[in-house]
Amino acid sequence: MSILDKKNIIKKITLLCWIFFAANIIVLAQESRIIKGTIKDKTDNSLVPGATVVEVDKNNRIISGTISDINGQYAIKLKNPQNRISFGFIGYKTQIITPGEKLILDIFLVPDNKMLNSVDIVSKKRVGTDGISNVSIRDMGVPIVSIDAKEFEDLSVNSVDDALQGRLTGVDITSNGGDPGAGMSIKIRGTSTLNANSEPLIVVDNVPYNMEIRDDFDFANEDEQGYADLLNIAPEDIAEISVLKDASATAMWGAKAVNGVLLIKTKRGQRKKPTLTYSHMSTVTWEPQSLPMLNGDQYSTLILEGYENGYGYPLVTAVNKEFLYDPSDPWWYYNYSNNTDWWDETHKNSYQQTHALSLNGGGEKAQYRFSLNYKDQGGTTLGAGYEGLTGRMNLDYSISEKLKVRMDLSYSNNTTNKNYDYRNFSKRTLLKMPNMSVFEYDSDGTLTSNYLSPESNIQGSYGSTYNPVALAKEGIYDEYVEQLISVFKLDYNILSSLYLSGLVSYKTKNTVTSRFLPETATGVAWTDTDSNYSYEKSDDYNELYTETKLIYSPELPGKHKAGATLQWTTYEGRNIYNAGSSLNSASVNLQDVSNGSTNVNLSAANNYGDSKSVGGTALLHYKYADRYIITGTVRREGNSKLSKEQRWATFKSLSLSYRVSDEPFMEKYDWLDELRVSTSIGENGNLPRYENLYYNDYASYNWTYLNKTGVFPSSMELGDLTWEQVISKNLRFDLSMFKNRVNVNADLYMTNTNGALVTSASIPSTTGYNSIYMNVADLESKGWEIAVNLTPVQTNNWRVGVNFNISRNSNILKDAKANYSLTSGSVVGNGSYLTMSKIGNPIGSFYGYRSQGVYSTTEETIATDANGAQIFDATGKPVYMVFNYPDNGYQFVAGDAKYEDVNHDGNINYMDVVYLGNINPDFYGGFGASVTFKKNLSLSVFFNYRYGNEIMNMTRMDLENMYSYNNQSTAVLRRWRNEGDVTDIPRATIKHGYNYLGSDRFVEDGSFVRFKYLTLRYDIPKTICQQLKVTNMKLSTTINNLQCYTKYLGMNPDISVAKYGGKDTGITPISTGMTFNLSVTF
Repeated sequence: MSILDKKNIIKKITLLCWIFFAANIIVLAQESRIIKGTIKDKTDNSLVPGATVVEVDKNNRIISGTISDINGQYAIKLKNPQNRISFGFIGYKTQIITPGEKLILDIFLVPDNKMLNSVDIVSKKRVGTDGISNVSIRDMGVPIVSIDAKEFEDLSVNSVDDALQGRLTGVDITSNGGDPGAGMSIKIRGTSTLNANSEPLIVVDNVPYNMEIRDDFDFANEDEQGYADLLNIAPEDIAEISVLKDASATAMWGAKAVNGVLLIKTKRGQRKKPTLTYSHMSTVTWEPQSLPMLNGDQYSTLILEGYENGYGYPLVTAVNKEFLYDPSDPWWYYNYSNNTDWWDETHKNSYQQTHALSLNGGGEKAQYRFSLNYKDQGGTTLGAGYEGLTGRMNLDYSISEKLKVRMDLSYSNNTTNKNYDYRNFSKRTLLKMPNMSVFEYDSDGTLTSNYLSPESNIQGSYGSTYNPVALAKEGIYDEYVEQLISVFKLDYNILSSLYLSGLVSYKTKNTVTSRFLPETATGVAWTDTDSNYSYEKSDDYNELYTETKLIYSPELPGKHKAGATLQWTTYEGRNIYNAGSSLNSASVNLQDVSNGSTNVNLSAANNYGDSKSVGGTALLHYKYADRYIITGTVRREGNSKLSKEQRWATFKSLSLSYRVSDEPFMEKYDWLDELRVSTSIGENGNLPRYENLYYNDYASYNWTYLNKTGVFPSSMELGDLTWEQVISKNLRFDLSMFKNRVNVNADLYMTNTNGALVTSASIPSTTGYNSIYMNVADLESKGWEIAVNLTPVQTNNWRVGVNFNISRNSNILKDAKANYSLTSGSVVGNGSYLTMSKIGNPIGSFYGYRSQGVYSTTEETIATDANGAQIFDATGKPVYMVFNYPDNGYQFVAGDAKYEDVNHDGNINYMDVVYLGNINPDFYGGFGASVTFKKNLSLSVFFNYRYGNEIMNMTRMDLENMYSYNNQSTAVLRRWRNEGDVTDIPRATIKHGYNYLGSDRFVEDGSFVRFKYLTLRYDIPKTICQQLKVTNMKLSTTINNLQCYTKYLGMNPDISVAKYGGKDTGITPISTGMTFNLSVTF
């Protein structure tokens, strides 16, 4: 029996453990302290909060420890009066003092000119496993970047990834949309796979957080919630975020970490008196700006003109009464003689509020932190919203000097309200005919409260004629997500140099999707079988993760230091979902699928997925004289996604680091704090998306023959499918100067993927299949990254900080087997582009025609040769340009779009298709600055940017094609109308012509610089706080997404490559907002 089958028993045991542990924690946290004092900076007498205070014995072994509180005060109880106390903090020289009989020790720390450039995750003596291993970040020769959560604590962010956008080198974060709950897409160092998982692994407090990728997960069409794991982690609970980028850095987590790791460290309890912190954020977000659209009168003129151009005769308005405008027919006249701004009707200003409460404290034995966070976010789109509640409890208890316990519990419950047609809603709103009324007028011309939702009109029939306002207000699309994660960890110091830890994490997550489309939103009669559509899906996921780690850190003579880590991890995840739908329920009030239907239009679906993996890692680390460092890892991993013959793989990595600044000959350069050169090489593997590919599956038809149901093989057995092999190389430079006021980090890297997995490898149809999953391609991704942090001004009263980072990534397809289909899409019709994975070209390249404007006159439609001379046939008649002859054979006329005839044959077809661009940016990153006055008043700004990527503006294509009865943008007001007109917009031709082929006319530069945040913060002086009986208080205000500087003509150039493939499909754009923040600590 699987462990997960016992989840109810585990839940009960876990609950009893929590009750027992919480009952004792308060008592244990109140033990007395002996030595007290205040820690200050010797240069300016300022307080130093967060300083490390540890008791050490005569062998320099750490016995106990604490840190100074927000007021620089500390208290520690000595185990042995003969022991010493060590005081230290980043950027200061460590002081070791023997207290003797003193009970009060005030310490003045002296700044260290050799300030370290990074933070040690674990101490050198008493090693712990909250980091990667027993190796500090400072001593690792792998690419790691970190950010303190204080950088975004005053910001109103939808999720952690939103706060990180543009702040970390090599991390490309793009928006999935501006609606609440949309989340972000994250890529670390570009694309290294084709059809396998490309999202990074999220690790929270050393526990993998997003291990599950469902078998049916569609990376192109998945709901936003599928990308929004980080919505369940409150930014207020985060202490630090690090990003691990290559195989050497991610070795401890195996294949799940092949795309990088987002390592999140949450806030934990401290040895201090209990403090209660409350913070509140209120955010007002303004309605996003629409593209300029035609009004009702302009639209009507366009349709009448386009119809006659296309069909050769006028539209019969007596039949198509939407354009009749006859007052004697009141119903048609009043319902279709309006100037409705559908965007304004369906978009609005919104309000968001966030409340966060936390309790933090502890004594020598136990420390605790409890937090509760609530967010209520309204959307700028009608019908969109998000409400979430998260809670976290982190408890640490020292049973003895050798044995420590950690227990964490996190809970989240959120509801995302979406517009029923949220994927297409913004575009649907723009395209809706503006002469139509929102509410219906009756046959007497009296306005009613009923929505005007015709079952059919000139724009189409049911399914394409929704009234956007009715759809938003009456349609229901809700997602409920509830998640509980419990973590139990034991740390045991076997010897002073030998450390053992064991961790168990259990996660349960339930997602319920509920949809209902009533007849009041569609216009169909209640008797119609398509009315009152109900759908519900329940998705249950359970996960068990274990980690056992043994760390050995021997005491070596002289300048030698070494360590070894052995780690064993197991993972088991199970996903079960059930879905059902029904049509034509008896009433709009009967919205549940279980209420049944008045007919047999019922459906049901289910899916079961089970995934397991195990892995063992060995790490060896050696350092000499704090200058020469070498680290090697070997990992052996097995995964249930592959057959028994292929499921095991071994991955190795090696990193070298040379700290030049610690060489004796560098001592004369006292302005140099740190100079380090590091290099690493490592390998990892990637896996297929789906489970059980090594089985031959069978399925049954949904119809019968001779009262028998047929069974057929639905998938081929793929026993030879194997790992993608990913090899990464990195060269890194770290430079710190002038007392840490100048910091520069630079990386060069290359990643090669061999045997990349694809789902579309072609095979002979005689097998019964057209394509299968197969290892067929080789990829190469390379780039560089630079981060600069400067402190040009630092005095007693002023501090000015400046930061800048830039990253470049490029990729190419190195090789592919002959049966891999290199192309997708089509160029033989309007509205689509050809995407092609061509060897030597970047992944994400797309192709189409090259636009040359509009044929101004009939004479211009005559084909020309390479010299520009007109072409004539054998009879002396001119040869006119045609499209895709002989299949289509359409002859271009004056006013039509003009495309380059690359081979000068007078025929626009696939021979004229050229490379148009790719969706990957040349550069991306961010920059910002902050100014602080007297440590309590600060102003900060931050910008993020992307440069050099192309966007296929499909929304603009829809709004300028003049091919249907949809509304268009005001750009079509300059369309071609008469012979000789010179313009960039072709004529209107409804249902005829090829005026919007996939061409560079709709390919735009997606470069932008976004003014992301402007924050003003004020920390209330201590004297005022004392009068108010609070420990501290701060006020801040932030303007979010203040301005986007771009030449892009769409609503938002920040398009998710992972979700939308570089195509602007008209998703809700990001909006400008203003946030007010109040935080009080008692």
